[in-house]
Amino acid sequence: MRDDARGHWVDEVAGLARRWLGPGVLPEGPRPDEWWAALAARTALAALASHEGSADVARALAAAVGLGLDTGTESLPALRRLATERSAEPDLVRRVVQDAGHSGYAWSPPPGDRDPAVRWPRPPVTPARYLEGPEGPPEELSAAGLGRRLLTDHIRTGAPEQLDEAEAVLRSVVREVPSGGVHQESAYGDLAWALLLRFVRSEQREDLDGAIEYAMVARVFDQPSEPGAAHPPPWEAVLGMALLARHDLTGRGVDLDNAVAALERSAARLRSDDPDLGTVLSTLADALLCRHGQRGNPADLRRAGELQYNVEHYPSLATARFAAYLSSGDPEALDDAVDAGTASVEQARDPAQRAWSLNNLAGYLLARHEASRNPSDAAASVDRLNSARELLRRGTTAYAAVSLNLARALMAGPTPLRARAARLAGEALDTEHTTLALQAQALELLCAVAEFDGGRSPVVEVRAEFLDLRLGALVERLNAEPAGPRVSSLRWARARLRRGMGRHEESHELAREVLGDRVWDVLAQPDPAEAYRWARQTLGEATELAAWLSADEQPGEAFAAVESARDLALHAAADTDPVADRLAAVGSDDLRRRWLLARESTVSSSGPAAPRRELDGPPAGQDRQRLLAEVRLALSPRSGIGPAPAAGLLERPSLRALAEQVRAVDADAVVHLVLGRGATPGSALVLHAAGDATALPLPNLCENSVKLRRFVLAHDRCLRFPEDKRADNEWGKALRGVYGWSWQAVVGPLLSHLSSRPELAERTVPQVVLVPTGTLGLVPWHAARRKGDGPGWHYAIEDAGFSYAPSAGSLGGFADRAQAPLDGAGLVVADPSDDLPHARQEGGDLHRWYYAKGPRLGRSGDPVAPPATPRAVLGSLRADTASGAPPVAHFACHARSCAPAADSHLVLAGGQRLTVAALLRSVRPTDRRDGPLVVLSGCATAVPGDRYDESLSLATAFASAGAAAVVGTLWAVRDEDAAQLMTDFHHFLNLDGLPAAEALRQAQLRALARARRRTAGGSAAGRTRAEDPLHWGAFLHYGRGVPGALGPHPGPETEAGCAAGRTDGGTARTRSPIFARMPGGERSEVVWLCPEADCPYQAKGDAKAPFDEDTCPRHPRQALRRE
Repeated sequence: MRDDARGHWVDEVAGLARRWLGPGVLPEGPRPDEWWAALAARTALAALASHEGSADVARALAAAVGLGLDTGTESLPALRRLATERSAEPDLVRRVVQDAGHSGYAWSPPPGDRDPAVRWPRPPVTPARYLEGPEGPPEELSAAGLGRRLLTDHIRTGAPEQLDEAEAVLRSVVREVPSGGVHQESAYGDLAWALLLRFVRSEQREDLDGAIEYAMVARVFDQPSEPGAAHPPPWEAVLGMALLARHDLTGRGVDLDNAVAALERSAARLRSDDPDLGTVLSTLADALLCRHGQRGNPADLRRAGELQYNVEHYPSLATARFAAYLSSGDPEALDDAVDAGTASVEQARDPAQRAWSLNNLAGYLLARHEASRNPSDAAASVDRLNSARELLRRGTTAYAAVSLNLARALMAGPTPLRARAARLAGEALDTEHTTLALQAQALELLCAVAEFDGGRSPVVEVRAEFLDLRLGALVERLNAEPAGPRVSSLRWARARLRRGMGRHEESHELAREVLGDRVWDVLAQPDPAEAYRWARQTLGEATELAAWLSADEQPGEAFAAVESARDLALHAAADTDPVADRLAAVGSDDLRRRWLLARESTVSSSGPAAPRRELDGPPAGQDRQRLLAEVRLALSPRSGIGPAPAAGLLERPSLRALAEQVRAVDADAVVHLVLGRGATPGSALVLHAAGDATALPLPNLCENSVKLRRFVLAHDRCLRFPEDKRADNEWGKALRGVYGWSWQAVVGPLLSHLSSRPELAERTVPQVVLVPTGTLGLVPWHAARRKGDGPGWHYAIEDAGFSYAPSAGSLGGFADRAQAPLDGAGLVVADPSDDLPHARQEGGDLHRWYYAKGPRLGRSGDPVAPPATPRAVLGSLRADTASGAPPVAHFACHARSCAPAADSHLVLAGGQRLTVAALLRSVRPTDRRDGPLVVLSGCATAVPGDRYDESLSLATAFASAGAAAVVGTLWAVRDEDAAQLMTDFHHFLNLDGLPAAEALRQAQLRALARARRRTAGGSAAGRTRAEDPLHWGAFLHYGRGVPGALGPHPGPETEAGCAAGRTDGGTARTRSPIFARMPGGERSEVVWLCPEADCPYQAKGDAKAPFDEDTCPRHPRQALRRE
């Protein structure tokens, strides 16, 4: 603020305060603007006591706002109403109280795939100040002390007359101008709490506004009654609770923002032993979650998860653990939230607090049901929500939120109760004063559950035209936010509704427009994890559109819709920013700079939220809103400035160009596998090398498949509890159940379809590239089996060659690269953790036999090989030398599949990690026409820890970094089995000259043939166990592939186990993830030490690796290890 303007407002306040509060209130020394603003508000309150003070009330309010009043209170609405009633100067009042309300637009709301519940801010919790009142007879207490005593008695008894008397006593205290200008014993703050309690009972807006105004004054002027008091008064917390209550009443985003700021200030002032700390942190975390639910800023999630709680304060713990789940996807955090939420319900006595706790617990249970599909969680959620509804009054926001959550829960069970769910959603929709976000979610759910047929719902008496009008009206209200994700969700619901009305072409057109806007919903995210979640939602909508198009006999359009969404998911997973690139291409350098600055500042803002002032100008969210509109205009083809934004993302992919890429990688077809949902069956969208597309219906490929669901749940449990033998056994059983299901559901119909193609009549072994989505990426489709013509099983790899890809468009990268010729050079990384003896022997043999011209990296302290640190590995992979990158890079080591997927990593020497994120940052594609074959002989290197989608894993990261082909794994492989199969693979690759895809297929056929020879003449059960794909089916191929011969190729007879010096009776190790998801938050700064005895060398780093040197300068063969 300019000095002259500040001086004007300070002089104005000083004069008014001297008149209404007395000269003793003015300070002797300088005070900050905040103090003067609070004094101005206090002066306005005093002036209201006189009928002659109306003009001064308006002048004091103007000064308060001019000095940056930090309240978010619509410029003190209670004062404004009284001043207006007393005919204050109209133009001045209008200037001061102009509505600063806004929806608080942020980059996006969350897609809701993890948090399906609607929540409201926590109701006010009694501060410790009111649990014990002043001692002594009432007649000996001061007026302020009596008011506080009455408040304490009301808290204990609940008698409303005590609250009314306390309010009257405290109001008389603050209206009296004391000598010296200082009120006794925090009367302003106590009056604020009294008014907040009365609002809870009366729901009168005037009480709530008054609570906010008096709390704002109290936080500046009400000091502790005793100098040096250990615990500061709770006025910041009271202000935050009151602002949350008004947000709950009106849905205004400015109140929520200022509530978060007030609670942050309160938390910063409280000591660790303060009795109010748990309440403040719990309320703050819940407010952050509430704001994230409306806007989706990932910084709110991070902040909520970073708050430090007492583990016995269950509301706080539940909120923190649920925030951790939303941020990381860690199912253990979700289990913790359910446990803490249950304890929170048991502790709650106040009906409002109990209803809030029940709703939150139901949300945690619903989220767990979404993740695990356990019907008991859905049933428990329904029970909790019914109990919460009984505690709430109809017509309130809280009641509407619980009703909407109950509708979701009723739809989540094994038998959806559509009629009741639709009625509940309609009830929530018709509730007055709810947030636009809640109205939007109610409309979306109503459209989804009603399932209109010909314009009328068979389950509820409501016509589609009525909902169409409501959707249109709400979209208009939200259209002030360009490309707002909530608008996109509403428009998608409208597209679904119009299809139910029989207006198919309209639904196609609207759905395509929404998917185009979804591109911006994704690209505008500064946080990669949030962008990826939105990309996944876009993919879900694209598959729904594909089902519509397939039913309308448009298979090419269906394939293009899914392919576009997969391509978008790849951009989000790899954290690329095509917007910045496109802005640079069209010469918008200033716009590009502002775009990058906005993304960086948003993703890094994880500290306490800054307060929002009434007249500071547009909030940051609105600045970004306008920036996004500028960017869209600059990149719009209609602008005439440049081409369409993010080329290839908004445009429909060319099936002809994609077919050329299919032919270039020697494949016959690329296939999108689309999982069926609800009444919509699954499908295989097939693009043939000839250029035509087919939509193959697959009714057994659905999310309700018992065998698929059992396998996914067992996989989850096995990752969460890697040392649990029972979980491992259950996973093995579930995997064996998937072999037959995958043939029946997908592989059998797909191979039958391909065999009918005339161009493949002479093809002995067709080559297929599969693009599975989500949990389908866990299934080893190449290991699908059926009963053979004779005894035993017949497997898919005996009929066809299978490769995998994250999208059809990604084949272009492989098509542009040829595998570098095998010349005896190669990078071999073997057993850097020093606990995989077969991997160590495997690496030594492969290096000696085939790749002796290249480097071999191993464990720390190995006298033969240097330690395999991230820098050493990345240095060997870079193609910045005359000889270029090595033709082969073989990794025989542990791998960890983590959430988020960018944290998935190879475990190298000293426990240092080579992460997906580091790989994408450090190794970028070059203009070279050849690339290495990367072999990841670890565990689950083709499975990310986040939602199991192939878009981002260690395997696809190496592909993005320029590999010509990649071999990865789907699960933990026994060290012995991996060594044997990899020995065969490299033999076929080097000595027989087979391409990587066929070399891998032949190695797997070789393992199958060995198993059959060993069990020839034995029982069928023994043969089935021996040839179990568990031993050979984990490996899969990305990249180029050519057809090979039908039968097993002649190859090496030496058992790798013998070459590796197998020890009888020893326990077989697996190249398994030590942690599927890294447990808990990791320190941002870690000390790394030299493992050599008596060596004092230390280096700083993060949890992944040292920042600088990763080996000890004094002992170069020793990789540094974490302290």
